[in-house]
Amino acid sequence: MATTRKPVETATEPDQALQTVPQAVLEGAELIDYAVAGCKRLRLRAEPSPDAPIITELPCGVGVLGSASPAENGWRQVFTGRLFGWVKDEFLERLALPELDNGAE
Repeated sequence: MATTRKPVETATEPDQALQTVPQAVLEGAELIDYAVAGCKRLRLRAEPSPDAPIITELPCGVGVLGSASPAENGWRQVFTGRLFGWVKDEFLERLALPELDNGAE
């Protein structure tokens, strides 16, 4: 007999997960490159709360852009390139990207 599993509480429709770009990003707010670290998968949530709906899960090592402003109660708003949401700041590692050499001396 086949069994069914109850799905994890996530956004039920793809359109619900695709959130509107926050106005601060459109106005040129500073974003920093981060990588998901210290976990197998990190839940991207709709709001900065452990009880907020899960949008998706991010694998360890994936890069995200995060707000440069201080984390809100341990949560940071991030952008995956397609999705906006909130993650626990303790699971993000700031990336030090090399400076680009533009050839000028």
